[in-house]
Amino acid sequence: MSHFSLAVSDDSCSGRCYAHLDNSRGCQCNYICHKYGDCCLDFDYACRHKGTSPHTGAPAATTSSPGQNTLGPHTPVSRNNIADVLWQVDPDKFDMADITINLGNHAISGKTTDVSQDNLFTHVNTAPLSKPIYKALMELWDNYIPTRGASDLVSINDKAEIDNFLDLAMASPVMETTYNYLVDQHIFSGSKTVFRDKIFSLWFEPYSRSGGSSKDSSGFEHVFVGEYKSSIVEGFHSWLRFYSEEQAGHANYLGYLKKVGPQMVEFSFIWNGHFKKIDSFIVGSSPVFDMALATICILTRPNMSCSYTLNGYHFNIKQYDEAHTSGVQVATAYTVF
Repeated sequence: MSHFSLAVSDDSCSGRCYAHLDNSRGCQCNYICHKYGDCCLDFDYACRHKGTSPHTGAPAATTSSPGQNTLGPHTPVSRNNIADVLWQVDPDKFDMADITINLGNHAISGKTTDVSQDNLFTHVNTAPLSKPIYKALMELWDNYIPTRGASDLVSINDKAEIDNFLDLAMASPVMETTYNYLVDQHIFSGSKTVFRDKIFSLWFEPYSRSGGSSKDSSGFEHVFVGEYKSSIVEGFHSWLRFYSEEQAGHANYLGYLKKVGPQMVEFSFIWNGHFKKIDSFIVGSSPVFDMALATICILTRPNMSCSYTLNGYHFNIKQYDEAHTSGVQVATAYTVF
């Protein structure tokens, strides 16, 4: 007789692997159930032993890339491994086999000289971009005017698009894990509805970056879209945004400054005639992963640097609170390798 019953019941994870918290059940099968001591007895067998993927229950993807970090079935979630945990539970991250980058030559620091004639992105499998979270992200891009001082008027349609993105983000196991982690660490208290409001305030509430009356910026616009200040680019820390603008002929990759592992890159570029001296991002990350990790950082250590490790490679997130507003709002958040 099998040690575990595989029939679907209140005390089994069969068919429930990495499902959201369900208080109507006698035990849980979510990623952090071990932290709360409420895992079903067959959690390891049904979910981890068989190598199922978080959230979907599909066979987990594997990689032979150097530095790949696979968490054990009962690894406690902590500041030291939260990036790895979020990466592992993310159903929307890209497989690096679907992305090919060409670093070209080493850029001349601070110079607009183009030392790499080819694009940074040689190939991206665009099939994952049909996922709802990516469609929602790209629908937001044209809601913003990147020029400093130009008000970003939020229309009814814009608000609906923001709500759609937030609904999808909050439903992701990445944001669920983020919420549980912040509550567990006594960094945030409140319901998930309150947490959603916090995410909106941090990232989407418009403010004046220059301190004037014009609400010309937001954390989302700065990080995920990019902004102009005179002849320079500010923000623009999204790999997908860069890929899209590069494909459209709006962004010109000049060369790399630093590369860490297979997916962390620091580089220079020109965007619509504006110069970005140093930019950086994690290639293949989902927007929810980027937003979640930066949220953890700014709520934990506002205006400071947070140290993380992803797949065996060390990096920091540096973020600042917008000084011109009351309450914490993201001024910027970017990776430092």
